Formats: sequence, structure tokens, C-alpha cells
Amino acid sequence: MGVGISYISIIKQTISRLLESLPTDSEFEFPWTFSATDGLDGSGSHQVYNQIQESPDIGSKNFILFAFKLLAIHDSANKLIWENERPNSQFQIRSVILLATKENSENVRHLMVTYINPYVADMEENQVPLGKHQSNLA
Repeated sequence: MGVGISYISIIKQTISRLLESLPTDSEFEFPWTFSATDGLDGSGSHQVYNQIQESPDIGSKNFILFAFKLLAIHDSANKLIWENERPNSQFQIRSVILLATKENSENVRHLMVTYINPYVADMEENQVPLGKHQSNLA
């Protein structure tokens, strides 16, 4: 049991909002490249009494979160368009998937293979449409 959003959709939405905040008189060469970092965080380090077995009911206190944060956006001439000034801030993180399940190697592997790796590979190999422009994941 869990909730999630398309990784590509949330990246597009996040970058589009950033671009709206940039000065409109800026001249940058297309295509742009964005760099991001992502990762998993789970409740595996909670105290033993919180580590109950997997359960289909929502009473489980075990969760796995997959999230990302943008680090920078550059134009085709490698000119910096935007840079995350607080990359370690929890307020810069964008959630992609939250699963109510025990954090273990099998569940993490399933999450990565099924939900995450295909999106990342697609963004690295193909351009991501951002409005009328295209970008690539660096």
C-alpha cells in the first residue's frame, strides 16, 4: 500500500515552477541540462518496537520514501541558469513515492527495479519536455 506520482511528471512540474521564477529577459541556449540527486529513506532504523511485520493494514509504522532534489540547471553552453542554494535542506526535497512497508533489501530492490530505474534511464537517454523546451538529466 502506498502513494506515488510519475517521476518524470514531478520533475517537469518542479522545473517548470523554477523557470517561472527566473527573470524573463534571461537569454540561455537550448537544450538545457538539469542535475538532481535522489534516494530512499525508510523507517528501518526505528526502535525494535516500531519494526512490526509487514501488514496490509495501515496501522504499520514502517515506510519507505523515495524522493529527489534538483541541484542545478545549465544551458547548452554550460552556463548556470539556476543552482540550489540549500541542497541539504529538507525543504528542497520532492517526494515521489511513499510505501507503507518494512524497509528491507527485497522491498527496496523491488521499488528501484519496478518504479524508479525505468524513469531514470528514460530521462538520461531521452529529452524531457519542459513546456516548449527540452531538457536532459545529467
